[in-house]
Amino acid sequence: AYRSKAQDVWHISPFEFCTAAQFEQRKKSEDYYFIVITDNSFGKETSAGIKFLSMYKGNPKAGEGVEGLYKITSVPFCGAGWGDGRESAFLPAMLNAVQQQALSILGREFNIGDVVRVKGSNALGGWPGKIILADSDLAFTADSKTLSSPGGAISITDSDTVIEAMENRENCLVGYVVAPEAPEKGSVCFTYLINPATCELHYMHRRNISPSSPAGFTKAELKGFALHSFEK
Repeated sequence: AYRSKAQDVWHISPFEFCTAAQFEQRKKSEDYYFIVITDNSFGKETSAGIKFLSMYKGNPKAGEGVEGLYKITSVPFCGAGWGDGRESAFLPAMLNAVQQQALSILGREFNIGDVVRVKGSNALGGWPGKIILADSDLAFTADSKTLSSPGGAISITDSDTVIEAMENRENCLVGYVVAPEAPEKGSVCFTYLINPATCELHYMHRRNISPSSPAGFTKAELKGFALHSFEK
């Protein structure tokens, strides 16, 4: 999936795929940038709960793994156990998020190597079409009242329909949730709204999760989505 979908998305530089052994050989060269999948933990988690797609620049002082490499940016990609298989459909959007963030960093003198951010025009401007969310991505049990929205802007469906919209590059917004498969104290989740037609992020939110507040989109988020302006 990585090999096939990167061809359609990455366009700001030439690229090639390398093995883990080649990465170890080349990572001390400042002539190379690397996009790798890394495991990350939060708070008091005893093990990594989320995989990130991270971009690094080579460094002569590189140590074990990515230690010592200069981090350009990263994006939460999927659960540490590789999620439920949907990550393949969302890989182009995640790669594009890294690409767009790298482009925005090129003109800066200082970069804190932070997680990618949603462009202001995407977050605040008119959103395309409607929002399609999988019922499995909700942090609560939905009913007809909680799902109602002005003009029917939000559609709750199954995960296959969300994947289909993503793969067919429909002009709408689809929901995506990144969270640990087995949350611990300190675990977090990330919720996204992505435009399949452009592979751009229009919404990204991080919050803590717990047994009483599981991963997924909250009622408050859906209420906020319903009040957002949509393109006519």
